[in-house]
Amino acid sequence: MSVRNEKCANCDAAIGKLEQAYVWQDRVVCEACHRNLQDHPTPTIEVPPPLRGPPPLRGPPPPRTPGVPVCLACGGPMDKSKVHEGSSLLAGCALLVIGLAVCAVGAIIWPLLLVGVPCIIVSLFMGGHRRPVWKCRACGAIINRA
Repeated sequence: MSVRNEKCANCDAAIGKLEQAYVWQDRVVCEACHRNLQDHPTPTIEVPPPLRGPPPLRGPPPPRTPGVPVCLACGGPMDKSKVHEGSSLLAGCALLVIGLAVCAVGAIIWPLLLVGVPCIIVSLFMGGHRRPVWKCRACGAIINRA
């Protein structure tokens, strides 16, 4: 008499001596699990192909124009451009309104003109600042100009 010590690979239950063992995808399972697996087969999962990295950044360099600087990142031609920075337009407008209001009151009380007029002059120069740069046509890289 042989003794079987088999366990179901699905539910880990012991399969008795008098019970029939079933094979499901190269594994031994009990009758209940075999019936359940036949009624509800496990879906196969498609594994997507491995992702490829991004295309190389450097291709053949574009044709070079004499006298035009070349981008260090991609080798493309660069153009002269300006970058706007530090716009304080709202503060300038507020200072202009305050200066005009102080000047209007200053028409009655003349020493206030000494505050109102400088407020108006300072507000005219609060627009921001532009710095000269080289900008790449191909990749958009920016390098400061001297």
